[in-house]
Amino acid sequence: MKDFFAFRIQERLADGSPLLVVGYPELFLTFTCNPKWPEFNFLKNRDLNAEDRPDMVCQTFKVKLDRLIQDIRENNIFRRVVAVVYTIEYQKHGLPQAYILVFLHRDDKYPAADDIDQIISAEITDKDRDPLYYEVVEKNMMYGSCRSIKKDSPCMENGKCIRHFPKKFVNNTTIDDDGYPIYRRRDDGKTISKCGVELDNRYVVPHNKKLLLRYGAHINVEWCNQSRSIKYLFKYVNKGNDRATASFYNSSTTDVENDECDEVSMYYDCRYISLCEAPWRIFGYRIHFRDPSMVRLGFHLPGEQPVIFQDHENLKDVVKKASVKESMFLGWFKTNKKYSEAQRSGKIYYVQLLLNFVRSPTSSEDIRTIDGILYPTFRDACYLQGILDDDKEYIDAVEEANLHMTETEIRDLTLIEIENLLKGYNKSLRDIPSMPFPNIDMCYQQLMSNSVNRLICDEFRYDRRQLVVEHADLLQKLTDEQKRVYKQILAAANSGDGGVFLLYGYGGTGKTFVWKILAATIRSKDRIVLMVASLLLPGGRTAYSRFAISINFEYFSTCSINQNSPLVELIIRCKLIIWDEAPMVNRFCIETLNRTMRDILRFKNANSLQQPFGGKTVVFGEDFPQYYLCKLLSLTQNMQLRVDTFDERNNEVKQFIDRILSIGDGQCGDLIDGIDKIRIPDDILID
Repeated sequence: MKDFFAFRIQERLADGSPLLVVGYPELFLTFTCNPKWPEFNFLKNRDLNAEDRPDMVCQTFKVKLDRLIQDIRENNIFRRVVAVVYTIEYQKHGLPQAYILVFLHRDDKYPAADDIDQIISAEITDKDRDPLYYEVVEKNMMYGSCRSIKKDSPCMENGKCIRHFPKKFVNNTTIDDDGYPIYRRRDDGKTISKCGVELDNRYVVPHNKKLLLRYGAHINVEWCNQSRSIKYLFKYVNKGNDRATASFYNSSTTDVENDECDEVSMYYDCRYISLCEAPWRIFGYRIHFRDPSMVRLGFHLPGEQPVIFQDHENLKDVVKKASVKESMFLGWFKTNKKYSEAQRSGKIYYVQLLLNFVRSPTSSEDIRTIDGILYPTFRDACYLQGILDDDKEYIDAVEEANLHMTETEIRDLTLIEIENLLKGYNKSLRDIPSMPFPNIDMCYQQLMSNSVNRLICDEFRYDRRQLVVEHADLLQKLTDEQKRVYKQILAAANSGDGGVFLLYGYGGTGKTFVWKILAATIRSKDRIVLMVASLLLPGGRTAYSRFAISINFEYFSTCSINQNSPLVELIIRCKLIIWDEAPMVNRFCIETLNRTMRDILRFKNANSLQQPFGGKTVVFGEDFPQYYLCKLLSLTQNMQLRVDTFDERNNEVKQFIDRILSIGDGQCGDLIDGIDKIRIPDDILID
């Protein structure tokens, strides 16, 4: 845990000495908004407090925080700084405060106690010699007198201050055995009066004089302990949102002793957003800040970097832009050539691999020692450990997965490993321990012909013989209405001419039943059906996941599908797309897929740009009248009310369903006092 939060990158140079590229943080700052800043003075003339204008509080604090980070990062108040991290938190009365970690350059760290005195003070200055400094310490940096006159202070537990005030008098700064600093607090007789109590140096909060004078706020500066201070900061990053418990009660003065009361449902655990946090988030200010920032490195094959352009731009002009030949991945290559530090970072990967096998190492030499032999590099040790030069890593992964994964998850993992093996080692599928999933030979042939077809192979995982049996069984149960819909959709899918259908029917008419038999029919012939939104059916996925549709789409958006990606090949090969619950998504979502499919299918179908969804057969479920290209297919017969099994119970169910449908169609109800009201029958009411 400590190393994870320490931003530490440690390697070994040729002479064995450690190189700390970033290292542990040296300084921990707390910067709190001051409601008495002069920027808020004009509010007093309007009988307002700073808290009454949280928007101004946020903007003022953000400006000062940015300037503070600039002083630390660029103006070198604490010497050279290589990294800064902060997170924003809010006090109980709502004012924002920042918790800041400062990482100093390895040549400018503060290893000795005397060096700490140059940047951190925990003493009261002479009032006559430096009155301004004395005043800001008095107003902002005195802890108060909780032990003396505030016995009920929140910081008091069992008669003691949890922050250990007052501190002890010491003549020199030292570091204790746990790595905590004990700041110099001399017994020099200087005091500051707070609430009628004289406070001496034991009550001074550690601070930096320059920052305190410049910003006039509570700015606590601590020399950073290498473990606990880091956890203290990062707990705010990971603690989640502030919470509040709200309760509801009956304020009536009438006797409610006999009334039933669900005490559990009266309490609500809610997210709490203070007055200042709301505008802070509305303004889009950062909650967490890191400088230098860390971003995820995207990669691509040679010559296949993504190119962004507007729809109206000419492609010939686009490819002439200099930015076409640039990407973050290519820039990373250039950085590795320019900076020696980047060239050494690969060693960390080998260290991480070895730590999975080496138990309780006491030095880096222990990590590089295999069977009693010390190897010169971590990479050599990885090879000798058998991590890099054979299939052991893959086999171990499958054996581990067999302990806690389902059969479907093991199959997916195995297919990924098969693809990697075929790419990296040109091995046969028979070299891998056999796994019990169907159509393995078909998957093997798909992978051998094109290694990117793992996505397509995933659609052939169904048992064909079982699907044939299922199809024959379902076919006998189709109503005449369902059979007509089934044949019409199947004919369009088999013809290859495509078509867009809307299957409308209320609950119980058998839409899901039609989806099942269509999928069984097509999949039993080794063809692909893509199920969208039908998560309860085999292979069902959400539309966003299946077609890489962005969550934030616009009128002219397209799916994030590369022309050479496996998903394109999957769409080309599929015979039918079933999209259930289509009205539940924004219409732009469907239009985005339509626009994308017309584009990616134009290389296989010359007329795709003029055909809905590029000429593919697509069936929507539910009521979707606004899409004019759909051919409407309706299901009206309720399968639960089959004539061959009609009885008195069915008659009651039919009456109930007819009544529900009449309500939905607006054909039931009476106008009473100008309001359309529906009377609930007595037979379904509980008296």
